[in-house]
Amino acid sequence: MTKLFLTLCVLAGTLTLWGLRPAVALEAQEIFEVQSLILPSYQDTWQHWVSEGYDMIDTASHVFFPLDITEHTGTLITSEEQDRIHLDSGQSVFIDVSVETTGLYALQTTYISRTTSIKPIRARLSVNGRFPYDDATRYELPTLWQQDSQINQDRFGNDIVPRSTQVYQPLSFEFVDNVGLYQDPMLVLLEAGMNTLELNLIDGALDLLTFTVHGLPKLPSYDDYRQTHAGSMPEGLIHLQGEDITLKNDPSIRSGNHRGLTVTPFALMESRLNVLDGSTFSAGRQAVFYDIEVPQTGYYQLSFKVLQNGMINTHVYRDISINGTVPFAQARHVEIPFSRQFQYFTPEHAGEPLLFYLEAGTQTIGLHVDMTSIRPVYLGILDLMRRMNQTTLDIQKVTGNQLDANRDWDLLDYMPDLVAELDRYIADLEAVYNAWVSYHGTGSSPITTALRQSVDRMRRIASEPDELPRNMNLFSVGSGSILALIGNVIPMMIQSPLTIDAFYLHHPDAELPSLNVSLWRRAWVSVQRFFLSFFSDQYIDTPQEGELEVWVNRGRAYVDLMQQMADSLYTPETGQRVRISLMPDENKLILANAAGAQPDLAMGVAAWRPFEFAVRNSLYDLRSFDTFDEVSQRFAPGSFVGLIYQEGVYALPETQNFQLLFYRKDVLETLELEVPDTWEDVILMLPELQRFGMNFYIPLANNAAFKSFDTTYPFIAQYRGNLFSEDGMSVAYDDPQTLAALQLMTRLFTTFAMPVEIGSFYQNFRYGNLPIGIGDFSMYVQLLNAAPEIAGLWDIALLPGVAHGDEVDRSFVGAATVNVIFDDSRHKQEAWDFLSWWTDTDTQILYAENLLTTYGSAFLWNTANLDAFLGMSWDRNHQQVIYEQWSYVNDPVKVPGSYMVERELSNIWNRVVFDGVTLRTAVEDGAVIANREIRRKMMEFGYLSQQGLPLRPYLIPDRDTVVRWRVGDE
Repeated sequence: MTKLFLTLCVLAGTLTLWGLRPAVALEAQEIFEVQSLILPSYQDTWQHWVSEGYDMIDTASHVFFPLDITEHTGTLITSEEQDRIHLDSGQSVFIDVSVETTGLYALQTTYISRTTSIKPIRARLSVNGRFPYDDATRYELPTLWQQDSQINQDRFGNDIVPRSTQVYQPLSFEFVDNVGLYQDPMLVLLEAGMNTLELNLIDGALDLLTFTVHGLPKLPSYDDYRQTHAGSMPEGLIHLQGEDITLKNDPSIRSGNHRGLTVTPFALMESRLNVLDGSTFSAGRQAVFYDIEVPQTGYYQLSFKVLQNGMINTHVYRDISINGTVPFAQARHVEIPFSRQFQYFTPEHAGEPLLFYLEAGTQTIGLHVDMTSIRPVYLGILDLMRRMNQTTLDIQKVTGNQLDANRDWDLLDYMPDLVAELDRYIADLEAVYNAWVSYHGTGSSPITTALRQSVDRMRRIASEPDELPRNMNLFSVGSGSILALIGNVIPMMIQSPLTIDAFYLHHPDAELPSLNVSLWRRAWVSVQRFFLSFFSDQYIDTPQEGELEVWVNRGRAYVDLMQQMADSLYTPETGQRVRISLMPDENKLILANAAGAQPDLAMGVAAWRPFEFAVRNSLYDLRSFDTFDEVSQRFAPGSFVGLIYQEGVYALPETQNFQLLFYRKDVLETLELEVPDTWEDVILMLPELQRFGMNFYIPLANNAAFKSFDTTYPFIAQYRGNLFSEDGMSVAYDDPQTLAALQLMTRLFTTFAMPVEIGSFYQNFRYGNLPIGIGDFSMYVQLLNAAPEIAGLWDIALLPGVAHGDEVDRSFVGAATVNVIFDDSRHKQEAWDFLSWWTDTDTQILYAENLLTTYGSAFLWNTANLDAFLGMSWDRNHQQVIYEQWSYVNDPVKVPGSYMVERELSNIWNRVVFDGVTLRTAVEDGAVIANREIRRKMMEFGYLSQQGLPLRPYLIPDRDTVVRWRVGDE
């Protein structure tokens, strides 16, 4: 491929990212593997096909069974029951299909999931060697799940959310988009004659049963449906609990508790799983299925008792299926209005309730989340954000990254089309606003307000276009900008919660249970709950005699599962009772310490806190326990450095943060850029990225003024510099390697034009403006669960580092949360025994798996136990990358006053990058302030006399210190 042709390809891809269709037709086979960037969206492709006059075929049907598929890279399994082709990740099937008419066809496959992961199966589809549109590179094939039928209870009589297990049965999948923007399957263009389709599995495993190429038949209307089926309307009312679902296509859908007086089953004090939790049944393509025994064939009315109060003044929509099929057109896009209270939702047409024809016997009723109403707004906002980012880049090219507040710009001289572009932004924002209002009305809601504010602010900007360089914080930079406002709308928009209490199958004249509750009953229940709360054990913080008291700084779901495991596993094995309490605020530890009311053990504590407690003699030295060396082997040595005070270790790591290199595979492949290995490689790739309006992100560019050790210390550690002098009594900013690190940290922004202020790397990564950068564990979880539109287009790699001979140092700060034992505890050995059990490999794997199967993939548990991490249900390729990066964890050492060292490192970077101060001046000024605070703290804790003379030595540990302790060589 010539350089000129590649350039044209890249330019076409960049235009696509900005919402414009490329003008150059790219036909070369060489770009097959990199075309995902330059492919238009399905929306653009479909509109192009329609404009070219291609028809949707509605009659043809070609069904291929495994024996009909002659070419594949999987394993053909024949049996008397059913033939199948087993496919693992990376394997493909090739289907040759001959059609008589050129046109648009739908595709469907039936399969049995064989994956053991909670994630959906991911695949991509090509037609005649090419992807038809970008969405075809990342289909998600769902899996089926069921909840355990037995509901266990905790020690207080509260229901415990049951685990979910995968159901391995045949499942049909129409090739649809992941977000749920389109009701119909995504069509493909097939030419008359022979066509070759390739289904390639990206992740997961399945047994392929059939593959179908067919037309897109129209659903019958409700009137035609009624004429097709003749039947009576049986009397009676059949009731089913909303939480009693038979199957679901997402393990994160689960039962929940609601304390409303009309909710069944009702409990006065205990927590009952009495509803289908709407917060977990809200994402596009999610579905739940109810098996119901129909006593008599005929027409029935369906009614659901629901609570739809997720977002003020917005509607949600659901599709209804019978035995896996939507019976008629009016059963799609059924609207449920907003309500602050429970309401009955009965699907209607022309003001009359819809009737559904059901055969006697077991019938399956399905509810499917429908997101098609948001498509105009969703796609419009994505297009707006891409174009606004490009305008921002164009302005930065004119003004540079650093603006002079006293300089006036004649911006229109450089950008003569700016006024027209700003007017288009106003028109497009108004169109998006009107599209949203057409579905949800003009009532106040977060989305309506954000869109209305965006229009008003864009008008202000358009009135003074030459002032735009000084108004970038209003336009696209920072959390209060228009770009941030409409960007925040996206995650709100794709949530469509619906809580279900009950489901009724009934005759139209049947009377449903009343939703009204008398004022007297409301008052009486409130009084009962108030007085009973004084006698309930779950509201008493004081543990019983001999009970180990544990405070946990995590959410209720995590704490409940911990208590369940302690009660069912630990206590029967050891005889030690454990009381685990929710600690909503870590500052409670400080107050408890001052009052002498600490627990025996605190878990989920921020990793920077133990040092502050240890220097004040509030924590117990874990090295005092005989089995410490054995238990400590479970964790990386570098994760202990910040937990050491003198010769003692005052916490055990519990969870581990990960800093990783995230990159868009499609963008880097199209630009023919390699994943960088060192910071030199990063610098070399920057001009090519910036040439096309892209850039590289590092956490120093977050929009917070304070830069923590997490963002600054990795550079110093990678250069193998020092933070402190050997005696710990002063900083070592002037260490040659430390200075080299500080120079790189600042030059990346002042010389190499990395972005200095990014509100959200996650959002910019999704839109392709920052296709590569450094993120952490939370970024990883977000991409897995909240970015379906780029599933399969991104990957992770080791951090870029600093080369030292043949070795690259990729050090990072991985401290997340830790567990501590308080010095005043009367049960120190019992607390240590519990910690030893809790951090054990088998316990951690069981806890992680229970979280995933109970609450879904958003509850990934980032354990600090090395062996346990390898045993968890993570993506295997990602798991290996994370594990290798883990070996470079190198948390910063702590000394009294190190908070000032952290602050002054931040100030050095800010002064050099924002104020233009020379590095040497900033370092000298910062050292003076940091040293003054260190000396003051060293005097306070008895390491220096008031005259500044040393009284006792201070130990500066590192990773090697931990290793020496483990082998007994101190």
